[in-house]
Amino acid sequence: MENILSKKVFIFFTVFLISLIFVFSSFDFVNADSDANDTMIVEVNLIGFGNASEVPEIAIEVPDYVFLGNVTKENPVSEENITISNIGRVNTTITPQLTDPDEVIFKWLFFRNYKTSTAHPDEAIPKKIGTYSVSIDKPATGSTLRSKKIYISLDLTDFDGNINEDIIGHSAEVTFFATAG
Repeated sequence: MENILSKKVFIFFTVFLISLIFVFSSFDFVNADSDANDTMIVEVNLIGFGNASEVPEIAIEVPDYVFLGNVTKENPVSEENITISNIGRVNTTITPQLTDPDEVIFKWLFFRNYKTSTAHPDEAIPKKIGTYSVSIDKPATGSTLRSKKIYISLDLTDFDGNINEDIIGHSAEVTFFATAG
């Protein structure tokens, strides 16, 4: 019995000593001369680090949807303007193409930079989808985008297929391929 009692006393003192060590180690003992120590706050503004890594080299924005209106036999051309934005970090060349190359109506889509222009007559001539490209410079310093307005038209003047009935809501997907340049 004495052996069990001495083991209990030993365990008690061991736990007590470990507790004391723990309690004293949690106090932060510093130099007693508090005037010898001082603190300061350090502050800095970090600018441009996040933006550079978040903005891709090549990135563009185009409208999600454009409605070209009604096209009839008497008025086979419909035109709208759209805005394309370069939101990347380099000069970009954009080439629209039909996602489905077998699309028969929208293969008659045309693009041009100007509706009319005496200063840039070549850029006012409509070019068929797949053959048209537009260049947009990178955004100016301090700006997030640079935009260009272009004209898109559906011109069925030379359409050689048969449309035997009215088609309402016909649509196609156009992919705008962007490359550096």
